[in-house]
Amino acid sequence: MGRAFSDDERLAVNERIRHEATELFIRMGIRKTTVRDITAAAGIGEGTFYLYYRSKEEFCIEIISLTAEKVKGSILADIASCSKNPTQVYSRFMERVFHLLDENPLLKMLLTEKGEFDRLMRKVPSECMKKFLFNDDRIVREVLDAFKKAGVNVPVPAETFSGMLRGFYLMTLHRDLIGEEVFEKVTDFIAGAVGTALMKRGKK
Repeated sequence: MGRAFSDDERLAVNERIRHEATELFIRMGIRKTTVRDITAAAGIGEGTFYLYYRSKEEFCIEIISLTAEKVKGSILADIASCSKNPTQVYSRFMERVFHLLDENPLLKMLLTEKGEFDRLMRKVPSECMKKFLFNDDRIVREVLDAFKKAGVNVPVPAETFSGMLRGFYLMTLHRDLIGEEVFEKVTDFIAGAVGTALMKRGKK
């Protein structure tokens, strides 16, 4: 029997698993990446992987959640750094949303590779899915709280705001249909228009 890992070693191994798996997911997709691929890249045995995670799918959800947390942190910093002008805060936020996929290869792979995200969701246990959806809602609430702290009112329910974000994600998946040469101008225009519309609603 091998010796037990120290706490520092466990953290280091887990970080190595996450890093190597993320690189594999981006390059090969989740479906084609196996636990054996991950452990070989991380330089550990398959048994060690299962000391940390019950399945590849639950591990994927954790990686996605960690990525979402990093994205959230960047967005919150953006909101805090903007002026108190509502239009500027809204516009800056929407611009970031439009560029999230370009800035995050893992999210881009999940949302652009046909069926990847749906297959993952079907294999994740219900309790894991509930936790994932709860974290997603929490992130939206934290973003809305950041708007309030910046002195900006968001005059729509959280569910509407969340749905709007999903709509913008979908737009980014169809850059070719919108036109690559005009995509930046279109997204800048929509970001400004949404900011102006939300500001007007907030004054009613």
